Amino acid sequence: MAFGLVLVVLIIFCHFQTVDPVLADCLAINYELMGDNSCMSAGVTQPANTLEGAMIKFYCQSLLIRTPTGIDYCPIKVCQSNGTWSNAQLSCNNLECFNSTSQLYIGRRTCTSTGKTCQSWNSQQPHAHNYTQTADFPENSVISAKNYCRDPKGSRGQPWCYTTDPQVEFEFCDVPSCNSISQDQGVCTGNYCGDPDSHITGDNLCTRLHPIGVYDRHVGALVFLNCTSLLLGFTSAINYCPVRRCGNDFLWTSGSVSCAQNECYNASESQQYQGRRTCTQSGLSCQRWDSQTPNSHPYTTASYFPDTTVSAAGAYCRDPNNSGQPWCYTTNPNVTYEPCDIKQCSSMSFDNGTCSAGDLEMDNFVRVESDVTGYTTNTSFPDRNAISCGRYCGQESLCALFAFEKESKICTLFNENPVDMTVIICSSLRCYVRT
Repeated sequence: MAFGLVLVVLIIFCHFQTVDPVLADCLAINYELMGDNSCMSAGVTQPANTLEGAMIKFYCQSLLIRTPTGIDYCPIKVCQSNGTWSNAQLSCNNLECFNSTSQLYIGRRTCTSTGKTCQSWNSQQPHAHNYTQTADFPENSVISAKNYCRDPKGSRGQPWCYTTDPQVEFEFCDVPSCNSISQDQGVCTGNYCGDPDSHITGDNLCTRLHPIGVYDRHVGALVFLNCTSLLLGFTSAINYCPVRRCGNDFLWTSGSVSCAQNECYNASESQQYQGRRTCTQSGLSCQRWDSQTPNSHPYTTASYFPDTTVSAAGAYCRDPNNSGQPWCYTTNPNVTYEPCDIKQCSSMSFDNGTCSAGDLEMDNFVRVESDVTGYTTNTSFPDRNAISCGRYCGQESLCALFAFEKESKICTLFNENPVDMTVIICSSLRCYVRT
């Protein structure tokens, strides 16, 4: 849940010289700056003067990780020709910087580095442009991009926008690289947690993770995470729980998300669910099935589980009594068991293993130079991409997880092993497993 913040800053200027009568003077005033985070520290850059065109810039002295931006904002006040300061709002969160590439910046800044208002991307006035395709924007929507600073197609290397000033076509936005700012770990003063940090582990590059709905930050609050798209034919490669809880230490519990086909169950077949969820619908950790502590139970043989052994069932949500929904005993002595928040497959939306248009070109997978321990790989793959890598994984019976390195274009497939992940290197014909 975003918290409103009002900062009152008093700037006092003493004038001992005659002000040019042509320029308006906004003078020194008390003013309010609206923010969307109660756990931030904001600063202000004082202008050299208060004459028309002067700017007051605001900045975040510390940024919290993964704070959803709640407002459209511009952290600049400009002295206008009518002698008043323009409005300003400030958002302090990691969306307000960009990682690796400016094309992925998805913050909500709406003004340029000189305080000019951005033109909406779905408008051709006052400046006509060619950025009209959904793929040009990280939202995959021209309309959703609104008048936010963006770098469509990565054309300029820094977030920018067309301006609403007919005399100024475009300007860059004062959005920093995330490498240049200091972020804490989501801990702030008070009896509540900071914002959930960004260390969410996923097992599929072809997916989008997001919190479900709004959430509180007080002790006991929950953040539920979900996949916006699921790919067919992928086995979850990690033990995971898509729920984070604000603990008594004012830190969020760890969380990871698996976006795979087996993270849902078919109606009337809940006893066959073989996913790897390890927490209940309220975020409590599951007790191992081969343990009788803190809760004793009768499910002690493999016949109750779809796994080969009771031990292999681990602490995963299961339905050994065929109740109709996966559940588990909890590690909380005061809560015997709870259902797990696992959807039925019929309620999920699956694609066919691609996250955007594109077909697998088998010729792009160059044969490895050797198929024995100590193999080497050819790293020149001009046409290989994450989509073809993922689809190739889906065609290999041994492959449970893939990773694609963008810069080197190396596609690595993994086999799920009870002990660890065994690397598989695939040629255009077959896969080699390093044991």
